[in-house]
Amino acid sequence: MNEREPKNDIKLDDNCRNSDENSVIIQDHKIKLDENCRVFDMKNDEKCRNLDVNSVIIHDNLFNNDEICRNNNMKDDNCRNNKIRFDEKRRKYDKKCLEEQKDNLLQGIKDYAKENFIPIVREDTAKRLAVVCRDYSPNKILEIGTAIGYSGIIMLKNCSAHLFTIEKEGERASLAEENFKSYNFSDRVTQFVDDAQIVIEKMCNSGEKFDLIFLDGPKGQYVKYYPYLKKLLAKGGVLFCDNINLLGYVKQEGKIPHKHRSMVNNLRKFIEILQNDSDFETEFYDIDDGYSISKKVF
Repeated sequence: MNEREPKNDIKLDDNCRNSDENSVIIQDHKIKLDENCRVFDMKNDEKCRNLDVNSVIIHDNLFNNDEICRNNNMKDDNCRNNKIRFDEKRRKYDKKCLEEQKDNLLQGIKDYAKENFIPIVREDTAKRLAVVCRDYSPNKILEIGTAIGYSGIIMLKNCSAHLFTIEKEGERASLAEENFKSYNFSDRVTQFVDDAQIVIEKMCNSGEKFDLIFLDGPKGQYVKYYPYLKKLLAKGGVLFCDNINLLGYVKQEGKIPHKHRSMVNNLRKFIEILQNDSDFETEFYDIDDGYSISKKVF
């Protein structure tokens, strides 16, 4: 039995060596596996880094696209703003041209009146009439003495009122109608071709009220019109009377030419009534041919 034991030891040693070799092989496999894992991890890390870089690139591209969009929107806004400014300038230019055309038209009406001896409101009086319209902003105006529409246009230009205007002479009234039409005022004008006394009596009977009355009709009739005009004028309204000096004769002492005598006497009576009527606050002006402005306070 003892002689066989060394053989068993040899076998055991061989087995041990084989086992150690296998361990080494296993260890080598483990090392290779670990190496492969590291390589794999490195590759994954590289892929991740590449993905992160791509994400950054994508983000940058998105940012750049957003910036481009913002810039394009700003350009669009600039284009819109430039168009708005251009349109505004064009509107102002067109309005200026239109106003110049209308001013030329008004001057043409004035020239026609002078050439044809048609009495119209004088320059400084017209300016004051325009100021009254702007200051009081009347809604309804009554005018006695349309003539060819010169004073009516001045009033309509300086407020948003509707004008009721009376003219006895049909030819002048027709010319006035054309002039109102040229200014696109036709829908803001009601014309009466009749005797003013008849028209204002009817207006009184129907209870009409006006914020501004411009009296520029026959001068000898002012005193006759007065009670009706007072009734027609709303409280706070203004009575604007033109030509109350009648070429200076009203204030002139001594003999008055026969053809003006009746008108002068009636105008003097009219002025006295205005001065003494406590329902009005009246101011008289010796400008042009004289005019008065009376505000109804009661």
